[in-house]
Amino acid sequence: MKKKAPKFFCENCGEEVKENAKICTHCGKFFTNIRCPKCFHQGDSREFKNGCPECGYSNNKNNFNTDDIYNGLNDKNKELLAN
Repeated sequence: MKKKAPKFFCENCGEEVKENAKICTHCGKFFTNIRCPKCFHQGDSREFKNGCPECGYSNNKNNFNTDDIYNGLNDKNKELLAN
C-alpha cells in the first residue's frame, strides 16, 4: 500500500494549507516552521516531506488520530471546537 503524503494545517485557524505555504490563505498567518501535531517537533517543511522526522507521524490510515490534531491546536481553536 502506498503511503499517503502528510497534510499540513495552519496552527492559527486549523485550515489545511499547502506543504510549502509561507502564509495561510484562510487567515493570513505567516509560517516560519512546521510543527508536528503528535510530538510538536518543529522544522522546515522539507524535513516533513515523508512525515515527522522525529516520531514518524504522517496523515495516513495507519497512524492518523484526530486527538493528535486536537492536541496540536492552539487554545483559541480548541475553544472554537468546544462551542
